[in-house]
Amino acid sequence: CAVRDANGGVQVAFDACDHCDVAKKGYSQDGDNMVCNNCGNSFAITGIGTENRAGGCWPGYLEVTVTDTEVLIDPATLDAGSWHFE
Repeated sequence: CAVRDANGGVQVAFDACDHCDVAKKGYSQDGDNMVCNNCGNSFAITGIGTENRAGGCWPGYLEVTVTDTEVLIDPATLDAGSWHFE
């Protein structure tokens, strides 16, 4: 998922986490938060891609490069995180 935070920044993560990914339900946006569709945990959008480096119920960390006009994702990074969706 890719969302714009309250500061105008772009935050990107897998639409799955290291804990609830087996449910295959992902996340929904609720204002300035992302909410797990499986367990209901809520996380500040500004923390996505920064605080959620490993484990727990957080939108799964996805390394990206954000420029003024693009969000760049290395295909190898997508492959490495594909286990969330198996």
